[in-house]
Amino acid sequence: SITVASQPEASGLISLSGIRYRGAKLEISCGEAIGGGGGGNVGAMVGGGQLPPHLKSGIQTALLSLYNAQAQVLMCDNLAGRLQAAPETGALRVDWSNFKFVNTVLHVMHESLSGVQSVSLDSNGIASLQAFKGLPTLIPSIRNLSLANNSIETSDELRWLQDLQLRELRLVGNPVVRFEGKDKTKFHQAMKNIFPTLINLDGEEPKSLKIAFNIPVPTSLPPSGPSFFEQTTLQEPLTAFLYQYFQAYDGNRQGLLNAYADNCYFSLTIPGKKKDEGPGSSRFVGGGPGHHRERDASGSLPPPEAKVYLEHNRNLIDSYGDSTKKLQIKRLAVVATLDKLPATQHDVMSFTVDAFVLPPVAGCPQQLCKVMMKGRLKEKGFDSPTWKDRLFHRTMVVCSPAPPNSGWNLVIINDQLDIRNAGSAPPTPAAAPAAAGMPAAAPGMPGMGMGTPAQQLSEQDKIQLAQQLMTLVPGPTIELAGQCLQESGWNLQAAVASMTAFIQRG
Repeated sequence: SITVASQPEASGLISLSGIRYRGAKLEISCGEAIGGGGGGNVGAMVGGGQLPPHLKSGIQTALLSLYNAQAQVLMCDNLAGRLQAAPETGALRVDWSNFKFVNTVLHVMHESLSGVQSVSLDSNGIASLQAFKGLPTLIPSIRNLSLANNSIETSDELRWLQDLQLRELRLVGNPVVRFEGKDKTKFHQAMKNIFPTLINLDGEEPKSLKIAFNIPVPTSLPPSGPSFFEQTTLQEPLTAFLYQYFQAYDGNRQGLLNAYADNCYFSLTIPGKKKDEGPGSSRFVGGGPGHHRERDASGSLPPPEAKVYLEHNRNLIDSYGDSTKKLQIKRLAVVATLDKLPATQHDVMSFTVDAFVLPPVAGCPQQLCKVMMKGRLKEKGFDSPTWKDRLFHRTMVVCSPAPPNSGWNLVIINDQLDIRNAGSAPPTPAAAPAAAGMPAAAPGMPGMGMGTPAQQLSEQDKIQLAQQLMTLVPGPTIELAGQCLQESGWNLQAAVASMTAFIQRG
């Protein structure tokens, strides 16, 4: 090590870092802070000295102007040009080989931009990353880093940043890509060794050496799992909401008005079918002459039964560019559209429901949840006395809490419904009498955590079912709810009907 007596001498030595002497590149760093810069926080103890306060203030002003807080992106590409273009920072000297300059930039990011996730340092003439060794400690939140079009010559330079948990790294335009990148697999593996979390290198998945074994792999898909709730606290309110929703949907759809937000959206689709096709016909694949034909196994509805849906169908095959016009906006239009659809009886016990909490949205204080469900229903046309078997897929975005006095615990802000023919699938077996407006349930069918055989239920499962029953039918004690469920074969829907009738009899 070398000890110098003054700050100018130290700065002069540091400025020599990176030059070549007798074929080797000199790496010169400062082991202690120059000119003070103390302080008790972690940032002050990392990376050595910083520029004077008035220069640091100018850098802070510049970086804040280049930071997109909503996207958590800092654009420092060609920083010298950006600073010179602004009157308030035009006097700042950008020198990425100067440890104090780089350290000042990193401390400003630590103090003012601590949540930044994406940083671009493109086109800055950076040859060495040693001055950036404090970056992983000061700004560990960085996940995406671009160093494109700089002067980095070896992959070893990246080791100064190896503690970053990077997802994406851009190095295109650096000598290291031209030299080491000739063997792309080896180069990508070197980057993965430095950044094990890396999933994108210069726009592609890092290549790696793969060892394959000639072992047969089963081609059949595993059976579908039961309903999934990302958080267990979602199951009770969503179960209550869906029971209430489909009871109204199968009964009086005007009662769904308060289930939708004022500025909600609704979209309806049915499987596409060419207009010149009839029942049982073949269809073109590829859409042009000479393309092969195949049987239609898409679940398309027969034309007479599909007619009622065509006015609202937003399937891209059939809508011919006017799908936006068929998007229903605002709750009055949504409920009016639902009211025009055929009468239905949903088999709630056939439902499979997946529910996920959505991340917060700026300016929206409500909690959002995405609910995806599929199941069976029976449908009766306006001019037909026959009930037809249908399959449906439905995706809702709901938010909590619902408006006061709406009569609902949740409110829908986005609703997408897909209806298709059930084909030759076996009909749902009948079960105990259901609540008014609700279809008969099939005991033991998976769906929403309801209707499981008693021998498969733990004591905790039985308690949760009793609590759900108490939520759906307020009034009974947990002992009475448990007795009602036991007498109903632990079929929640049948228990709801039984308990409702019991309460009405007084």
